[in-house]
Formats: sequence, C-alpha cells, structure tokens
Amino acid sequence: MKQRIDKLGEPDDGISLVQGLLRRAWRLATVLTAQPAEFVDRVVGLADRLTDRRDPPITMPLSSEAIWPLLSAAGGADIAALRREPALAAAEALLAEQNAHLPADAPFGVGNSAEPFVGHIAYVLCRILRPDTVVETGVAYGGLTTYLLSALEANKRGVLHSIDLPPILERHARWVGLFVPQKLRARWTLHLGASRRVLPDLLKKVRPVGLFIHDSLHTKRNMAWEFATATPYLASRAAVLSDDVERNHAFEDWARRTATRWALVREVERPGWLGVAYRFR
Repeated sequence: MKQRIDKLGEPDDGISLVQGLLRRAWRLATVLTAQPAEFVDRVVGLADRLTDRRDPPITMPLSSEAIWPLLSAAGGADIAALRREPALAAAEALLAEQNAHLPADAPFGVGNSAEPFVGHIAYVLCRILRPDTVVETGVAYGGLTTYLLSALEANKRGVLHSIDLPPILERHARWVGLFVPQKLRARWTLHLGASRRVLPDLLKKVRPVGLFIHDSLHTKRNMAWEFATATPYLASRAAVLSDDVERNHAFEDWARRTATRWALVREVERPGWLGVAYRFR
C-alpha cells in the first residue's frame, strides 16, 4: 500500500480543496484538545514527511518472477503449489470485488490497497514460516491484512496484530480494515495509533514475531526506526517484508547488517519496489 493521500475533492476543484483543508485543520484542532498525544504524533509525522528526501538504494531490484526461488530457500516449500491454493485465490477475488465497488466517499484511493503480487508474497511467506505472531504497520482498507489472515487461517495457527493511524478526518476509523471479511477477524487485533507510539509496547507483549511487515509512513527515519525496533523481537526464524523501499535505503541498510538473505524486487502493477528479508539465528 502506498502512502495514503486523503481525498479532499477533485484536483481542479479549488473550492473543494479549500474546504477540505479547512476541515482537516478543524479536525486537527479538535484532536489537540481531546487527544494531545495523537496531536503530537500527527504533527511529528507531518514534519517527517515534509523534511524527508528521496535517497534511493544502490542495490538493483530483482524482476518479479525472481523472488519465488528466494522464498523457496526459506523452507524448501513448493511455492507453485502454495500459489495455487484456494484460500489465496479467494482472497484475491474478494479484494478485487471490494476495490471495484469502493464507495465514492472513501478517504483514500484504490492505490492504497496491496497489489496481488505483494499479497501473494505475504501469503506465501506466512504459509512457509507458519508464524505464531505477525505484526504489520499500515492497514488502510486491509488488503494485505486479508492476504495475511487467509494464510494464517490456512495454517490453522497464528495471529496478526496490525497498527494504523486513520486519516485525520476519519474520526471513528470505520474505513480501517474495511475489506477484511468477518470470518477471518478472530485471528486479528487492530491497534489504532502511530507506529512510534504503539509498536514498542506491542512487540514486548506479543514476541517473538515470525513475520514483520512495514507499510506505514515511508520516510527514511520512520522505516529505519521500525526495522530497528522490531529486530530484537524477531523469532529465530523470521522474515521482514517492506513496501516502497525504492524511496530510500533504510531497508537496504538494515538488511545488510541484520538479514541472512534479502532482496529488493520490482512490483508488477506499480513502479514501486518491495523488500524481502530472512533472518535465521
């Protein structure tokens, strides 16, 4: 999922844009009085975005098809068989249907949903590693969340903890995880808030983590912080998956120091890159 952009009206609609900005400012003011900690988190996140600079990795990405042998090396699994599983096909079909009928008042676009290629990788990783605990930062409509939960259900074990800070105008977070089917939610816990506030305490409670996924604020500082924070809590056999690694070399730097095996890979439907790493101890 790409970094979300709240819908404030059509780009050429000046009045709607101004109205949207005023609504955001008013909502932020109400957050300041009612939830000071969230206000600080949002201001810090905004400052991080505004001061972030593109700093691309030096490692060239693999083609999309080259990632599957790397995944197979994690556990010698039959990757082709896993990719043909009915649970994966059902998740992909469900999400395609949901994206096709996204309501007009939805706070962010279809581009915030994980493309099927990324979802397949997340599903296969979950099926190979059979983790007891998965943690993801960034949910939006819950596209990648659905792939992960489908894999955990196929495993008949494991839980997913997701962290998301909803859009500023989304008071009740009713859009967060909207696509996640009810039948999969028994294995899912959603934690609302910025990852910098929620992640440290969550990791202490749910350790060890067999799969960690970054898909929240894609600034170099935030990405580097999330990887460093998660590392001590990773299981002895674990994987890390990160979207949008082409923006900076935070994932690359972390993987060089920490991972047993890693790669950058081109996504299929979008120009972004994905980072995949294993860590065996």
